[in-house]
Amino acid sequence: MQDVAEALNAPAMMSRALARTGEILLHQGQLEEGYESLMQAEILLHDMSGTDAADIHRLRGEYSQRTTKHKNAEQLYEQATVVLEELDRTFGLVDGLLSPWVLSPHLLSLY
Repeated sequence: MQDVAEALNAPAMMSRALARTGEILLHQGQLEEGYESLMQAEILLHDMSGTDAADIHRLRGEYSQRTTKHKNAEQLYEQATVVLEELDRTFGLVDGLLSPWVLSPHLLSLY
């Protein structure tokens, strides 16, 4: 998948591929290699937010926990939670804005 993402010049897809690779490496006990993959994934996302960023924070937290850097792990887990809470608020706002339009009988009669 990483090769396809690179060929398409798709940073978000490349980041996801690197994050998955990092997660697999962490689970295989190859902590440093996994961490490197996660850091590359994070660089590709820059300052973007979203589920990909939350996932990378979570995985970096897992790395920190496995390397007994518990304070750092806690901070990374908190960052992941903040990103997900921001997404929840955003989706809630969008849902609130769209629901009158989606449920409106007037709009249905236009079709």
